[in-house]
Amino acid sequence: MLWGQTPATQELSQEQSSSPVITMVEVDLDDNTLFISGQNFGQATPVVTLGQIQLRVLRFTSMMIVAKLPVVPPIVPASYLLVILTDAGSTATAQFALTIGPAGPTGPTGSGGPTGSQGPSGVGATGPQGESGPTGTQGSTGPQGLVGPTGSTGSQGSTGPSGPIGPTGATGPTGATGATGPTGATGATGATGPTGTTGEGGPTGPD
Repeated sequence: MLWGQTPATQELSQEQSSSPVITMVEVDLDDNTLFISGQNFGQATPVVTLGQIQLRVLRFTSMMIVAKLPVVPPIVPASYLLVILTDAGSTATAQFALTIGPAGPTGPTGSGGPTGSQGPSGVGATGPQGESGPTGTQGSTGPQGLVGPTGSTGSQGSTGPSGPIGPTGATGPTGATGATGPTGATGATGATGPTGTTGEGGPTGPD
C-alpha cells in the first residue's frame, strides 16, 4: 500500500546553495519501504531518521532516497518527523512532517508553550494608522501630589495713583497746662519821676 504525502514542514539553510529539500514522500507498507523525492541529497550516503528511529538507506541519488522501514517492531500508523542529514554538515538538514496510515481522530489540545523571544523588527513600510478607538471611561481621581517648592519673589510693581483726600478729623481735647517757666532777669532802673506838690503844714507841736 502506497501513501502519497505532501510537504508540511521543512527547515532549510538559506546560507548554503546545497541545502537539501524534500518535495514528496511515499510509503510502501507492504514492502516496508520509504521513497523520498527532493534535491541536494549529497554525494555520500545521507542519514535518515523517522521519529527516533534511524532508517537503513537502500539506495540514493542527489534527488531520491529509498530507505527501509523497521520490521521488528513494525512501524505503527502515526505522524512522524522525517529528518535527512546530508554530507554537507549538521546545518544541511531537511525536515518533513510525515503521516503513515490513515489519519486518526484529533487529539486533545496541548498546553501552551512558553512565550518566544521577540523577533527582529521588520523592514517593510509602515502601514496606515488605524482609526482612533472609543474614548474610555474617566478614571478615579488620583491622590494629591506633594507641595511644590516656594517660587522666587516677583519684581516690585509700579506705584499706584494717589487716593482721594479724606474728611477733616474732629478737634482733639485741650491739652494740660504746662509747668511755670523760670523767673526772668531784673529789668533796668526806670527814669526819675517828676517832683510832687508840697504837702500841707502839719499841726503845731506841744509846748
